[in-house]
Amino acid sequence: MPAVICSRALVVYKQDAYESKAPDGGAAPSPRPGRKTAADVLRARRNAASHKATLDAVTGALRSLAISFDVRYRHELAPIRGYELVVSVGGDGTFLETAHYLEEGHLLGVNSAPQESVGFFCKAQAGDFLGRAERFFQGKAMIRSLSRLRVDIDGVSQAPLILNDVLFANTVPAGTSRYELVVGKVREEQKSSGVWIGPAPGSTAAIRSAGGRRLALSSEQLQYVVREAYNPPGKVYQLNKGVLDGKAKVRIRSLMEGAAIYLDLPHRMISVHRGSELSFCNARAPLKAVW
Repeated sequence: MPAVICSRALVVYKQDAYESKAPDGGAAPSPRPGRKTAADVLRARRNAASHKATLDAVTGALRSLAISFDVRYRHELAPIRGYELVVSVGGDGTFLETAHYLEEGHLLGVNSAPQESVGFFCKAQAGDFLGRAERFFQGKAMIRSLSRLRVDIDGVSQAPLILNDVLFANTVPAGTSRYELVVGKVREEQKSSGVWIGPAPGSTAAIRSAGGRRLALSSEQLQYVVREAYNPPGKVYQLNKGVLDGKAKVRIRSLMEGAAIYLDLPHRMISVHRGSELSFCNARAPLKAVW
């Protein structure tokens, strides 16, 4: 594999990066509200210290490699272009948030608090980042092509592309979701707690917990899982869950007010009107992740 030519990198960090200053010298976001117990305060301080040390290790490693880089807070991102390497420092939430904006280049996740943070997509830590970065710039890193999901509402493509999963559900957690689910030639009106839809990279997360199947990471397949279906007396739904090939679509028509889709992260929500038609399919625009 030829050496990678890279003039710039981008480091994306989460809120706990610094208590007073961001790594580029600017003001950091205010820390989260104080915890109630001494144990919670201690845990928060420990995680903040670990996160700061990891961020320092990442920026220090890039300097030692003579790589010019920029630093951005994850909630202040815009479409990311012009970087060969983008480094997310946090957990899977930071990785997914960064992936939403990545239009070109490669993404490497660094788990900044492995003692606490989920990091399936984050393959690096503070101690091994320098070596992983060196291998990347030498063209020796393993690169995974991860399928993403495209979401259309009433024929209009929605941003971002989905790496983990989408949940269609009532905006009230205890509310019933009413919709028509269409898979292939089967069309079925259902009531449930919602429907999960996701590409292969997200098959180890909520979809698997809901009864879905773990798919090969490199697969172009997608799957859906109906969450807590309400089967009327004497009726059993045909469409409860399924794994589909990369050319298939899952379609949903909302039959309720107060519906929404939640994209990868709980704060990414799009309201869905009664009668709106949603379509989910392979985006044919895989993410290039450094593994």
